[in-house]
Amino acid sequence: MNKFLKNGFIIEKFLDDKEIKEFENSFLNLCKMQLQKLNLKVKSNNIQSNVICLEKKNPDALNEACLMSRNSSIGHKLASNKKLLEISGKLLKSKNSTLVISGPSFFINFPKNNKRKYTWHSEQIWYPKRRNFINVWCPIFEDRIDKNSMAFKIGSHKKDWFYFSEYTGYDNDLSKTNNVQYEIPEKLLKNYKIIIPKVRKNEGIFFDGKIAHRSLDLKNKVLFSLVFRIFDYENDFTLSANWADIPYNRKSFGVPNINTKM
Repeated sequence: MNKFLKNGFIIEKFLDDKEIKEFENSFLNLCKMQLQKLNLKVKSNNIQSNVICLEKKNPDALNEACLMSRNSSIGHKLASNKKLLEISGKLLKSKNSTLVISGPSFFINFPKNNKRKYTWHSEQIWYPKRRNFINVWCPIFEDRIDKNSMAFKIGSHKKDWFYFSEYTGYDNDLSKTNNVQYEIPEKLLKNYKIIIPKVRKNEGIFFDGKIAHRSLDLKNKVLFSLVFRIFDYENDFTLSANWADIPYNRKSFGVPNINTKM
């Protein structure tokens, strides 16, 4: 707990190898199913080739496979993991036995492709109506121990992040095909040290909802991860069950790394 309070994250083992393998196989089968429906060649059990083909030919089909895996029986099984909820409950200091969980959400990092990546941001910006929640990021298909997990700004969880630039793109590239960004300008983060944790397949990074973090630009292969969010609604000022309810409309004009007086 002391390390979590100081740095804004800890790494804990909570999944077993059998559960992870079952989810990996389920996602692989869903991708193969999508390729068959599109009359595209299925590359046996090669997850790398299969997702690259889907992303190139029909990214929406890949998005649907990710959503299907989230709602599969093994996806629900991972979301109900007792150790996941136990660790999260302690970090949240929750007195409420009924925690609300979102996930697993599926993230895919394609090399030399920024379409699905995120710049510096805080989950607090994405879920501004939620006062007490934790994020859990865990790799699948392989360990992430070679500076290839995600980047954190250590200690940035001790600050509220209400200022951000809203745009669609990545870094200095504006593109409507990329993710929506709620980017914290880098000059606001220059005094925080960057760390890239080592994480194995049965482990998760449990991180504070305020800590600034971002995707990495990787060059060699496609990498996969799952994300859970665990919410304690007890002290929220809303009756809404929608954890993603936001007060802004994603139509505001913004630019990457906005330059202004701080």
